[in-house]
Amino acid sequence: MKLNHSTLIILCILSGLLLGSSFGTRVYFPVAFFAFIPLLFIEDYFSKHKLQFTNKLAFSYFYLSFIFFNLSAAWWTYNSSPIGSLAVILLNSLYLALAFALYYFIKKTIPEFFHGLLFISIWITAEYIHYNWELAWPWLTLGNGLANQIKLIQWYEFTGVLSGSFWILITNYLLYKWLHNYLILKNKAHYKFLFLTFFILLAPILTSIYLFNNYREIKNPVHIALVQPNFASYTEKYKIENSVQIQRIIQLSDSIVDSNTNYIIAPETAISELVNQDSLSSGLNLQPVILFVKKHPSLHYIIGISSYKPVSNFKNKTQYIKQFPNGNYYKAYNTFLQIDSSLHFQMHQKSKFVLGVEKMPFGNTFSFFENYAFNLGGVVGSIVPDSTEQPLTNSDNNTIITPLVCFESAFGSYVTEFVRKKANLIFIITNDDWWGDTPGYKQHFMNARLRAIENRRSVARAANTGISAFINQKGEVLKATKWKETISIKGVINKNNKLTFYTKHGDYIGVFFSIISLLGFLNFLIYSFREKILGKIK
Repeated sequence: MKLNHSTLIILCILSGLLLGSSFGTRVYFPVAFFAFIPLLFIEDYFSKHKLQFTNKLAFSYFYLSFIFFNLSAAWWTYNSSPIGSLAVILLNSLYLALAFALYYFIKKTIPEFFHGLLFISIWITAEYIHYNWELAWPWLTLGNGLANQIKLIQWYEFTGVLSGSFWILITNYLLYKWLHNYLILKNKAHYKFLFLTFFILLAPILTSIYLFNNYREIKNPVHIALVQPNFASYTEKYKIENSVQIQRIIQLSDSIVDSNTNYIIAPETAISELVNQDSLSSGLNLQPVILFVKKHPSLHYIIGISSYKPVSNFKNKTQYIKQFPNGNYYKAYNTFLQIDSSLHFQMHQKSKFVLGVEKMPFGNTFSFFENYAFNLGGVVGSIVPDSTEQPLTNSDNNTIITPLVCFESAFGSYVTEFVRKKANLIFIITNDDWWGDTPGYKQHFMNARLRAIENRRSVARAANTGISAFINQKGEVLKATKWKETISIKGVINKNNKLTFYTKHGDYIGVFFSIISLLGFLNFLIYSFREKILGKIK
């Protein structure tokens, strides 16, 4: 069977669009289980017609497919920064295309029986690296696309989200083998792949439904109020006086607080004007919050602030050191701040950053990139990360929280670092208004449900606008706000002190498949070296 370029391009685009649509917030997730099939047929066709297709041409087809994947899944990033969005889409597409091309090159050096294992291993390795390197962007991890199907993924408490990727990848490969044997090879044994696919699909679903129906939370309640002030990021939040914003936040807090309220949570950068960390108690912008907390002695107030620390003595100016107009130097932070009535301040500094806004990659090496940070208001350019994953406690030390700021909720293994240190709740503060009323803020919210299941921790999430919500330990949404709603809501969620298998061991699945990928790559190098030597001998 000979395919022309138009057909190949259509198949590439089809795979990309199917992959992207599986990240839709509606019930499109099933397409993920067959989205790779057109691309796998193309890869096989290229492998068998190498005289017709150069490696560069083959790679260009792979790249095209993943551009459409990224465009259809993350087009909404355009709202925050057209240039940044284009850069992220092109770079992430390139990264995924390189991963798929690696499979294309290595598979010829190993027996056909191991091709499926190689395909799965390389892809999961790419996803695992995307959680841990300088250009981290785990948003499009395949397992994330199942986040709203909580009855199907309760087993994430044992495996984390990478097992969802494995589930999707192995199903894709088995269905591809079935179709390949049936349509191309005319093999009568093709049904074995179909039966195996059915089992692979059904077993996790039945396991998950059992876990969902039998999981019971221990009653250990905490009373929480969430404040959603709803300031438009582009027209209000960084243009009107900060005192006006704080006034609305305090009014919303006052309307909801009662004698049972243990925590009030306000969103990320609720105070966007820089606050000096060395003098928090006297900070002008914090005074309304401090006065409010003093009226409610049993209350702990969580609020996001843009903060800084003065810097006077330094030998070398790093990417983190900035300068005020008056000439003084400082380091900037995106801070999760907890205040109690005794004016005990506890802080967590955001450590997982959105590239191009809060972090310039390889900033110490290429410091000039700082000049091209995309201005989304507040602190622009590289900000200082936290050096430890330290939970925050209350005055009785019986409520210990995982403090997460915005993008941090996308990193599963990062969250386990807090939970292993005895955190029994997860609090998330964020500002999702940058992306407008698009799938972006909904996809971001889905991350919170994943973290709840993986760690069996209840979640309280406060957004400037978007979705502020309470989520239980099974990932169920107990109460949630609407888009562009100025409101405060209260809820009760349960603490949990037990550790899941995933919490204890993190992304061990990523480590395992990374080892398999490394072995495959080493085999490829040995094979290539041997072919080169034999070629010279001949």
